[in-house]
Amino acid sequence: MESDDKTVVYAIIAACVLGIAIIGAFVITSDTSEGFSELYFEDHTELPRMVEVDEDVSFAFTVVSHEKDETTYEYLVTYDNQPIKSGSFTLLPEDSVLTGAVPTKGNEKTINVTIVPRESSLVRVDEPRVDVSRLRYDGKLGMITGQGEGFERLNIVTSPNGYSVVYWGANNTTHQIDVTVPDKLIFPIVLPVSGVPDHTGMLIFDPSVKETFSTNSSSLKRVGDPYNINPAELNTLSNYGYTLRREGWKIENNYGDLDVLRRYEDTDYRYEFRKVSVEVSSLESEIRGLNETIIGTQSVFGEAPVLYEYEIHFWIIVKVDPERLVGL
Repeated sequence: MESDDKTVVYAIIAACVLGIAIIGAFVITSDTSEGFSELYFEDHTELPRMVEVDEDVSFAFTVVSHEKDETTYEYLVTYDNQPIKSGSFTLLPEDSVLTGAVPTKGNEKTINVTIVPRESSLVRVDEPRVDVSRLRYDGKLGMITGQGEGFERLNIVTSPNGYSVVYWGANNTTHQIDVTVPDKLIFPIVLPVSGVPDHTGMLIFDPSVKETFSTNSSSLKRVGDPYNINPAELNTLSNYGYTLRREGWKIENNYGDLDVLRRYEDTDYRYEFRKVSVEVSSLESEIRGLNETIIGTQSVFGEAPVLYEYEIHFWIIVKVDPERLVGL
């Protein structure tokens, strides 16, 4: 009986040793390395950042197979979430070489893409800011009878020979115009002149008549640095753009009693980034990105079969002639 027990024990030990040996052989002989595929932009450091409307935007992306078997892929190129180009292709295993006059690797494919943006990415930010100011002063008496908001930088100083108009310009500089002709009335008005910011001109009124003067103008101010802009994944609005100012003056001269009305409207415009995206998928190979500077995302869907997807993209700004804003 004791001999039978020993036989059973020996059999169990032998089975365990055999099992360990089988498992060890499986681990040693099994090929644990798995194939994969690469997706990247060609010349990724030269990808465009700022382009013009109707300008050709050309780039290329490459898929390289490191699989042991033939692999099929599908791709989709989008611009601003709109499909631009799509298709499918098959790559040979990594060690395959196509024969011909010029042997090439059959395990990689480069696809050229051209996009032509038809619209600028400049957008209006918020509602225009409107400011209305009003001022009344009696030129015959050389005194202000009503000080309106926005005219704090203007003052009338009387003198024995007439009066002086004192106003503060850009960079807090002070200017004074002495009016020694008693039969003339001078009023400073800031009008935009190309290349001369905050240019101040002088309007001359006759206090012996009743007349009306009005004018409208527009000016642009660039905001931000076009060479120092980077998109954020959650906010594609850049800090680069323009502020458009529309300004209107209306001055009624009632025999030397001036009623001055000024209205200006500031509208902010900023460039948005437009996304250019390349997405490649396969049921047969895991896809990875190559360029570290290109943002990519890996997605796996389903249980069986498994769909692998990888997406890379870059951002562009589509410029517009800023002078076109003036006519908007």
